[in-house]
This record gives sequence, C-alpha cells and structure tokens, in this order.
Amino acid sequence: MERCYYHSRLEGIHTCRHCGKNICEGCVIRVEGEPFCQVCWEGYTIRVRMIRDLREESSAGIPWRRWRELGPIQAFVETAGQVFFKPAQFFSHVPAGKEMGPPLLFAVTCILLFWFPMNILHLKYIFPPLLDNLESRGALLSPGEGDGRPPTATPQDIRHRLLSLSNLEILTMPISYLVYYIIVASFFQQGLITLFHGREGYIATFQIRCYAMVAQCFWLIPIVGIFLAEIGSLVVCARGFQRVQKLSYSRSLFVASVPIMISFLMSPAFL
Repeated sequence: MERCYYHSRLEGIHTCRHCGKNICEGCVIRVEGEPFCQVCWEGYTIRVRMIRDLREESSAGIPWRRWRELGPIQAFVETAGQVFFKPAQFFSHVPAGKEMGPPLLFAVTCILLFWFPMNILHLKYIFPPLLDNLESRGALLSPGEGDGRPPTATPQDIRHRLLSLSNLEILTMPISYLVYYIIVASFFQQGLITLFHGREGYIATFQIRCYAMVAQCFWLIPIVGIFLAEIGSLVVCARGFQRVQKLSYSRSLFVASVPIMISFLMSPAFL
C-alpha cells in the first residue's frame, strides 16, 4: 500500500499531476478534476502572482497608461520624451501591455495635435503658392510632351486638386491616415515580422506604430518637417522592433520602412 508523502500514516490514494508524489485525501487539491498536492499548487500560484505583478509594474512604466492619474498633458509630454530619448527603456514596457485603447488614443492625439492642422496649412496655404512659382519658372515640365510618354499631372493640376478639396475630404483625412498608417501598416509589418521570427504578435506591433506617431510633431516645421516626421517615425519604429520583436537592425529598418515605400509607390495614383 502506498503511503501519503506528507502523512506516512495515511494511504496515498492520489498522485500529484505535477510532482508525481502519492498524497492522501487531505492533501489533494483538485483543479479541473486533476489532483495536485498543496506544495505544487501553492508554488504555482506564487509564480502566477509574481508574473502578474511584474507585468503590472512594467505596464505602469509607460506614463500614457496613467494619463488619468498624471493628467493628459504631463502623461503625453513624459511619454513623448521617453520615446525620443529613451526608446530602449520605453519599448521594454510595451510587450507587458496588451491593451490597444491607450496606444490608439495616443496616436489620435498626435495626429490631431500635429499632423492634421499642419497638413491643412500645407495643402491650402503653402503648397499652392510653391506650385505656382514652379509653374511660372518652368521648373517642372509635364513629362510626355514630345517624348512619346503619357502625360502626368502638372504643378497647376496638383494646385487645382489641392484647392478643390471639400471640407468633408479634409475632415476625413485623419481617419484615412489613422487607418492606413496604424491599422493597415501594422498588419503588413506583422506579416514580415512573423517571417523574420519575431517574438511578439500584432498587438505589440500595433502599439509600436501608435507610439511612433509622436514623430508627427516635426510637422510643426513647415515643409522640411514632413520629411523629418517620416524619418523620425522610421527610426522610432525600427528601434521598437529591435527591442520588442528581437529583430536585427537591418530587418527592423526594412520592416519599419514598409509603409513609406507603399505610400511612395501609390502616390502617383492620387495626383
């Protein structure tokens, strides 16, 4: 007769599924019908609590996740500072947080604060005079005139298109930008990350893209800021993919550049 490992005078009628020890009826803890001894079960619950506490501590490391506590302005400024100046430390907290709401709210805030108003300024007041100037100087000639190639849009055509944008088109621009540069771009990038054997799933990639939207602050610099914002977003995303997905530098940079390459290839279709 087998005896209980912990009570030698009692019969060991059960076997712990974890350690394999014989245990009596008083020692058994059933989980979904399976027998475990108290020592194994307590050790398991302790480990679960430790992992949960570590994740909560790591998640709390992103100021934006505590914007109600810190206030939206302080939380935004602290988060932006960490993304720009301490990206390795910042992105080490990203895998612990699985929520998509706070990062998306951060991205929307960046778009509405920086990209949207400056985009209107460029489309309505900066680009049209520049295109007029280029047209008058003949700096941009329409390709296809006399060389057998199909004609493309002239500066005047582009200027016409910019000035003809309706209020509805302008108001829906942030939604289109958000859908493409966050949701769709994350899917494309996650596909490549999976091929490159990345460590985390779509939510982590989604969060990296959301927090990289802080680079849109460069839009506050007319004209040059457009390019600085793309470069800043590229660098931040690449650093995030390195840290979170454990990709090499070259692969991280390639994955981060995918949305820019697609935009460049598609841009002639909108002119």
